[in-house]
This record gives sequence, C-alpha cells and structure tokens, in this order.
Amino acid sequence: MAKNLNKHFLAILLILFTHISSYAQPYWGRTLFSAGDGVTEVGKYFDFHESTDDPLDYSIRLWSSNNKLYSSGHFYSPGLGINTSNTSNGSVNIFGNSISSTNLILSANYENSYRWRFITTDRGNAIDLDITASNYADNQQTILKLSPVNSGRPSFILLDNWLVANNGNVGIGTTQPDQKLTVNGTIHASQVKVDTNIPTPDYVFNADYKLASLSKVQDYINRYHHLPEIPNAQQ
Repeated sequence: MAKNLNKHFLAILLILFTHISSYAQPYWGRTLFSAGDGVTEVGKYFDFHESTDDPLDYSIRLWSSNNKLYSSGHFYSPGLGINTSNTSNGSVNIFGNSISSTNLILSANYENSYRWRFITTDRGNAIDLDITASNYADNQQTILKLSPVNSGRPSFILLDNWLVANNGNVGIGTTQPDQKLTVNGTIHASQVKVDTNIPTPDYVFNADYKLASLSKVQDYINRYHHLPEIPNAQQ
C-alpha cells in the first residue's frame, strides 16, 4: 500500500514538474526557473536593487515587451565592441569582417525604409566611408564618399561628382580638378571677383629675363602644337 502511494506521489510530482517546465514562461511572478535544457527563464520584469531604501521597489528594471528589451535606467560601459573584443575606453568599435560592411543604420519613424547607412569599403590602399540614403523601397543612393589622402582617390565626392575635392582642388562635375576650381559645365554667376593682387609672372619683362628665340619657339610649336608653358586644348 505504501509503495503504491509513493508511486502515485512521484507520478503527481512528475506531472506538476512537466507542467511547470512547459508553461513557466507565460505566468509572470514565478521565481527564477532553470529547465533541464539549460535555459533559465524569468518573468516579465527583472529588478536590480542598489539599497534597501529606494523610493521604488527597484533601482533599475529590465522588462520585455513585443519581443524587445527595455530598461528604466541607462546602460554604462567604458567601451563597446560590436563583433570585436576591442573595447577602447570611451569609444564604440564596430568590426564589419568583410570588404564592404554596413556598420551603422539610422532611421526615423520608418523602420525598414528611408534609412541612412554608413558603409566602410576596402577599395585598395585605404578604407573608404560611403554614406547612402534609401527611399520607401529601401533602394540606396550614395550621397557622400570619403577617402583618405593616401588612397589615390578623391577625398570627397558628393552625389555623382556634383562636388569633388581632390589633391587640394575642387571640381564640379569632374573627379579630376586640375585647378583650385574646375567646373565641367556652364557657370552662371551674378558677379565674379578677380583679385589683381595675386602675384603674376610679370618677371618676363625684366631686363635679365632670357626670352627664347623665335626659332626655338617655332620649333616647340611644330613639335608640341602649342606655345611653351601654355596648356594644350586637352589639358
């Protein structure tokens, strides 16, 4: 009789344990529960206490809602590493682990459209930073490209060569500006200021300046088809 009772009691405990293990998550207010599969389950709230006289019943609270984790306080970390163990003090380190990596995505009230992306890309010699913007369908357009000086590429390109900075020169509509300002197109201006105080090569009129003879100038023109020290039409 006693053996049968023990068997029935053990069976009831087994049923209760199985029931709790299967349905622990939906019932908030339970104590911390560790299942046999190595999963530890808690209720909806997880509270941290810094002292016994907090005005609330917690100092910081973590809770879940709609598959998201929330906090009543701020997370603090001396450094943060994403996909890397490099956690330098006071910085966020993101390791993309590929030739072209989208390291940061920013959006406002649209979660999967109208987004800004910060993309690091290895195009050789250096790592470039591309900033793109997307439309409602999340199709991207490159707004800005930044390259280090040693890359051999323009250091700044805005929107399909609208504005380019390369080797100290600025180009509009061209990636190879050969002067401080090079424009591939028509310039419409209400006023253009020319500073005559800029030094000009009037030293050619000095008495000690050696002018090339007309025959040498003729030979140069016949050979190169433009005047000496004057760029040709292609330049």
